[in-house]
Amino acid sequence: TLYLCVTLGLLERLRAGPLSAAELAAGSPLDPARCARLLRAAAALDLVEQLGPRWALGAQGAALLGQPGLGAMI
Repeated sequence: TLYLCVTLGLLERLRAGPLSAAELAAGSPLDPARCARLLRAAAALDLVEQLGPRWALGAQGAALLGQPGLGAMI
């Protein structure tokens, strides 16, 4: 989950603000249903959080983006 979120750039895309699973899927090789499944798994790790139909950075996702070298190690 962490690896996919980092390599697909999902966390980076959420830096600007909340997006729906469909919006995130549009810029990735995932379809919206698979993207939503990945986001639910990422929410369990506090990488993202669901805000109604949209997803935003969670505390751990924001912390990860705050340490650029950490993302490079994943």
